Amino acid sequence: MIINLIRKSKRKYYFDFFTEHNSNIKKTWEGIRQLVNVNKKKSVSIKLLNENNKPITDNKEMANTFKIFYLNLGNSIEQKIPNSQQSFLSYLDITEIATIISNFGLKKASGPNSIPNNLLKEFRSLLTLSKSL
Repeated sequence: MIINLIRKSKRKYYFDFFTEHNSNIKKTWEGIRQLVNVNKKKSVSIKLLNENNKPITDNKEMANTFKIFYLNLGNSIEQKIPNSQQSFLSYLDITEIATIISNFGLKKASGPNSIPNNLLKEFRSLLTLSKSL
């Protein structure tokens, strides 16, 4: 009986809360976070960075260290990828590509190149005609 009373009370509280704040998105999200028991993320501040066994505490020097790290990240990952003697085209299975294109939904969002799905489906036979694209 008490559990039912607590549930009804909570339901009424949140109904009233969201009704009162239905035009205030900030308050709405506060209510949602409270309801699902998610706290706001706290900001993290780096006080010390260790680069090549050298402690760095200066903010500007830390920023430059991060900048250099991320500038070189692509090259360092690329060096770890083994070279292949085969062309990337040898990995394409034309039948599989044609099947994937056939299964595209016409009402779904287009992909990263913003080519509408209906165009891909329309020109599927041309796109999968040859491996020598």
